[in-house]
Amino acid sequence: MALGRRGLEERMIPLKYAVSCGENRSVVEIAEAAGALLLTVQGKTHTLRLDAGRRALRSASLDDGRLRCGARYVNGVWQIVLDGQTYEVKVADPRFEGLLAVAPADVAAEGRVQIKAPIPGLVVALKVKPGDRVEKDQCVLVLAAMKLENEIAAPRAGVVAEVLARENAAVEKGDILVVIEG
Repeated sequence: MALGRRGLEERMIPLKYAVSCGENRSVVEIAEAAGALLLTVQGKTHTLRLDAGRRALRSASLDDGRLRCGARYVNGVWQIVLDGQTYEVKVADPRFEGLLAVAPADVAAEGRVQIKAPIPGLVVALKVKPGDRVEKDQCVLVLAAMKLENEIAAPRAGVVAEVLARENAAVEKGDILVVIEG
């Protein structure tokens, strides 16, 4: 039942997600304790224990009640099944809300383009060097943040003019990482 790579004996750091289901919007905090997930919604904490197994529908206990539940991810939306009722749920991680704020919204077809760090983190891998030809959406480097590795992609095709980032170096949100021209 552990989320990520942690064992059940460890407590995970609580994660918060912005969740919308129809017109309803909430922030859901998920933590782990004693083999159960603690879900805090609108200030109330619920205990969820999933029964062992990897079936699409599984038995679980939510607080003191039993239910059948399942989930699948389809076209960017989670379809959550609870006791036969299906809910379409969109989940956003508030830690990454700033990603679009620093991403170029409209990239010019020519000239220089600066690829900036969308979030603070650690550069764990450089995938290009000056002079390399890159295609649109090609990974130019990998940035680790909050135990997640994020591939930073070229916003358009071109030639790498400069690589300002360095492997194993920390960067701040908005730092220029790579410059592409052409």
